[in-house]
Amino acid sequence: MGSVEHLRQHQYAVPQGQEPLGKSPLTVRIYASDHDAIKAMGKAGGLFVRNAIRKALQEQAQQQQ
Repeated sequence: MGSVEHLRQHQYAVPQGQEPLGKSPLTVRIYASDHDAIKAMGKAGGLFVRNAIRKALQEQAQQQQ
């Protein structure tokens, strides 16, 4: 069973386009001060981190062109 089906089976809503693609989560180490600020955002913290990573990847791709 794929991870999306497993999450939906447990009533977890997976937004369209945000389905997890990997079989295991990626671990990112951040500074303690950043961790505290992200945790204070609550659920919006995860979206913030995903968007920051996506933006950094796009900028890196543009620099390589």
